[in-house]
Amino acid sequence: MSVLTESNASRAGPKVPLETGGEAASDASERWARQDRTQKRVLNNVKHSR
Repeated sequence: MSVLTESNASRAGPKVPLETGGEAASDASERWARQDRTQKRVLNNVKHSR
């Protein structure tokens, strides 16, 4: 189980009502996936710029 810190929670975006569970879950995972790709790209850029 992952702990949500305040910074994590705000990054994850607004809390969504449970009724929209399915939709919201795919939205959230897409958002996290995009963030992950961005992070990797940033890390790669840092490596190359040294």
